[in-house]
Formats: sequence, structure tokens, C-alpha cells
Amino acid sequence: MQNNKIRKIQIEYQFFLLDFFYIEQLVKFPAFANARTIKVFLNQLLAYQAVRVEDSLVSTGTLIYDDLVTLTRDDFKGLCAEDFINIIGSEQVKLLT
Repeated sequence: MQNNKIRKIQIEYQFFLLDFFYIEQLVKFPAFANARTIKVFLNQLLAYQAVRVEDSLVSTGTLIYDDLVTLTRDDFKGLCAEDFINIIGSEQVKLLT
């Protein structure tokens, strides 16, 4: 019998609010490609999650499971205008301050 693992990702409520903040802007661009654009955007956030987890590991010397499976508001802090060139082909996205 094959052991099926369920990939568990937790998302904070604030993450949803911030995600919609950006998605509402992305859908207005002619280059918006539905799921493809959202996938590229989420992949960028996962890259920033990895940076957050690595910073935590370096500072504390330990990994916390919840940090590995939870997307948080902090994962948005790394986003910059240049990221959106890859995501949507434009830097004209309002960033959170």
C-alpha cells in the first residue's frame, strides 16, 4: 500500500488580505493570465518564505515546523517593484509600505 502524504500549507488570515491587495492590481494588466500569473506571484512569495525561514534558522539555530508550512505577512516584505516585472511585466504595482 502506497503512503500518500498530504502537503499541508497554512495561511494566516492577513496573508489573504495582502494577497487580494496585490491580485486586485494584477488583474488590471493586459498581461494577466489567470492561474499562470497567480502561480508566478505565489512562487515569488514562497521564495521570500524560504528567506524568512533561513533567517530564522540562522538566528535561532533551529527550524520550527509551522515556519516551514505557514505563509505570513512577513513573506510580503521582500516584494519590490522589480519582482513584478517577472510576475506581470510591469513595475507599476503599488507596494505595501
